[in-house]
Amino acid sequence: MVNLTEFFKAAISQALTAPKAGQCLLVGALLFVNPGLTAAQEQQSINELKQSVLSQLEQHFQQVHEHLILGETLFVSVGNLDSRLRLARCTGDINTEIKQVSSNASITVKTSCREGARWTLYIPASVKTLQQVLIARRNLAKGETLEKSDLGYKSVNTAKLTGSYVEDMERLLGMELKRSIRANQVVKLNFVQAPNVIQKGETVVLRAKLSSLTVETEGTALSNGQVGQKIKVRNDKSRRIVDGLVTGPGQVLVAGR
Repeated sequence: MVNLTEFFKAAISQALTAPKAGQCLLVGALLFVNPGLTAAQEQQSINELKQSVLSQLEQHFQQVHEHLILGETLFVSVGNLDSRLRLARCTGDINTEIKQVSSNASITVKTSCREGARWTLYIPASVKTLQQVLIARRNLAKGETLEKSDLGYKSVNTAKLTGSYVEDMERLLGMELKRSIRANQVVKLNFVQAPNVIQKGETVVLRAKLSSLTVETEGTALSNGQVGQKIKVRNDKSRRIVDGLVTGPGQVLVAGR
């Protein structure tokens, strides 16, 4: 015979406790135990519930990661449900919604029944995504310009990575490191920057377009500059300081008059 008082105390205690890894949180669930009814008549199958959540999560992440293969490079798992839970069987569809992401790999899924029995569970789940990303082949120092020999590929669980990892080597070649990187460390976009193609004090070509004409003169860069960056340049002829757009090594485009 089930002690209902002790059962509801345990259920309430569980509902007021935040879910931990491998546990679920029950909110406003319809709970009941009636020895006169069979388990199939009165209870939602925990295994069916887990399978429903798993299937919906797999479908969701397959859409998010279309290039990954479920069971090979994409893995989804659902945490254990509290064995004390007794849920009224849901007569409609079980709804799932990703409500909270504690990290890219660990998620909390809001699972609810809205037809017949009304209950809501917060179930922990996790996702693993294996992808080939670029890593450093050796220890690299701040300021180094990346070459093909500096980089390699490694299969990594990208669900656990923060920041922007890189899969296309062309995006990194010729870039300058903003920080040192250890061998086998994942190279992220925020670790690199475009190299300076103009150095402060360097003589540059100032180019101005006037209608169909292009006028050129020499100037002196007053700061370092990357392609696409605006810098100040002193016109060596007029001594006037102007703003210009770096278009390449030693090349600056200024607005024509």
